Amino acid sequence: MNMGDVMKVKVIFLDFDGVLNSDEYFERTKYDKINRSELDDSSLKILREIINLTDAKIVVTSTWKELRRFDKVKEYLKSHGILVYDTTRKIDFKRGEEIRDYLSSHKDISEFVIVDDEVFPDFNELTKYLVKTDFYSGGLKEEHKCEIVKRLRKCL
Repeated sequence: MNMGDVMKVKVIFLDFDGVLNSDEYFERTKYDKINRSELDDSSLKILREIINLTDAKIVVTSTWKELRRFDKVKEYLKSHGILVYDTTRKIDFKRGEEIRDYLSSHKDISEFVIVDDEVFPDFNELTKYLVKTDFYSGGLKEEHKCEIVKRLRKCL
């Protein structure tokens, strides 16, 4: 790499609820109080596979980034082979603005995808980068993995 070359980064803007957990997961694990987590191991496994296939970095958009226990959540993700690269800056109820703000201050991003179970009103042009999951249908699934990998593997 030459000194003038800019490192290109691929990013997954990641929500948690409805992506890394789901109604189906909570229903399935409701009686397993000992082993139950707030995050579904099967969704974490799929996310880890996506990261391994694309070398993408995780930028958290989820409101979980505001929780006092977010450091513990990051440690839990790390124990599953998932590193949190960064978080977006909080702009109340404006997830699209949070992502635009992040993109404008990180010019090294070559490709990105938004993984969320919600389409925010301010997404506008960002909607074409959205891979939408469903809180009521299992969150992040194998079918989403294929779509995310395809989008992040574009030629630079």
